[in-house]
Amino acid sequence: MNPQYDCSKLTNQELVIKLKILASDERKAQAAFLAHLTEVDSRRVYAELGYSSLFKYCLEELHLSEGSTCKRIQVARTAKEFPVIYSLIEEGKIHLEGVSLLSPLLNGENHEVLLKKACHKTKREVEQLVAGLAPQEDAPDFIRKLPQPSQTTFAGECRSDNTKSPGIIVPKPRPETIKPITEESVVFKFTGSAELRKKLEKARQILRHKHPHGKLEDIINEALESFLEKRDPERRIARKKQHDPLQKGRATSSSRRIPQRIKDQVWVRDRGRCQYTSQDGKQCGEKAWLEFDHIQPWVLGGVSDDTENIRLLCRTHNQWRAKNGGQ
Repeated sequence: MNPQYDCSKLTNQELVIKLKILASDERKAQAAFLAHLTEVDSRRVYAELGYSSLFKYCLEELHLSEGSTCKRIQVARTAKEFPVIYSLIEEGKIHLEGVSLLSPLLNGENHEVLLKKACHKTKREVEQLVAGLAPQEDAPDFIRKLPQPSQTTFAGECRSDNTKSPGIIVPKPRPETIKPITEESVVFKFTGSAELRKKLEKARQILRHKHPHGKLEDIINEALESFLEKRDPERRIARKKQHDPLQKGRATSSSRRIPQRIKDQVWVRDRGRCQYTSQDGKQCGEKAWLEFDHIQPWVLGGVSDDTENIRLLCRTHNQWRAKNGGQ
């Protein structure tokens, strides 16, 4: 064990004195951390370093947990708007949980009063404070006839008879979840609209001969296969190998529009990931909000019909590149 972690030889008095000093140092470091995080956020330094968001930077570079990252980003942005929060945290008068709970309610007129009320309060006490400021409306009485059970019920439905059940409360939508239960099986859970249900039922009817049991897994898989067959660049390229792709959708070198065939080739080449690379070699690799970027800008003579001049960038790095004159 590292000697600095061996506290066994300290007296009780030395132990508690040292612990108080460390707690004070931790609060000071926490406030300073939030201030630095705010500045990194404002300057979007994370983009230059190869990250598509401050969240990813905190996870991958600072090695924070997801929950810790979300809370710190929220508190840092709130503290930027109301700087008194820094000193309250440093002095131990309020904790991150308290600021996080109050954050949606704070404004220029009430922040001093609310922060003062939250000082030296536990998380539960701050929750009660917030509930008093933004009370939830009582759920209205609601009575409805439950639907007849079908061969396969949708998540959230109940099998029942035709009797009415008084006082049924419609639950709030649950957050979407994707939870593995075995190496080969995953539970999907989300809240959908009535229109989505109609579409699923329609698809189930159309596919009844192919999938007589009407399982949602089969119906959704068919829908995704159909979508990917039309929209997946890799599949389009595979199909075009059997035809001549050069006579359709071609744009001239003077056109800003990037031909679909070029987009498909770039997507496959870049593996559907942002290609921005920082000076120290960190590639972003973001797979969402991707955009096709002209390496040599079109207005400066860059062509659109050559894969060598087109690359994938996430929206963060495409905007960052434009703001900083291109890289």
